[in-house]
Amino acid sequence: MTEGPNNLDEAVGRTIARRRNAHPLTQEEMAYTLSTSAGRVRNFEQGRQRIPLSYVWECAGVFNCEVTDIFAEAAQLLRARGIVPTPPKPNPTLGDIGRSLGF
Repeated sequence: MTEGPNNLDEAVGRTIARRRNAHPLTQEEMAYTLSTSAGRVRNFEQGRQRIPLSYVWECAGVFNCEVTDIFAEAAQLLRARGIVPTPPKPNPTLGDIGRSLGF
């Protein structure tokens, strides 16, 4: 059994791989669509390389879905492993810049 993703890059890659297989497209066909190499697609899908947002946009078009659908599915994979987004750490140098900007 394959272990679940450990970070967003892996989760997005797995989501794209799942959707690509469901269509069904080979990594070579996906690479052609993205104007890149099959090796790079493989790296994206395995989370070894961060996928550019422009490629996620292109993938959404291929899969006939919204970019948000891809990220929502990736987030679901992470939450299933107990991994949730963490709020940004406060920056003492900036102080409470949000309050000073009226947020």
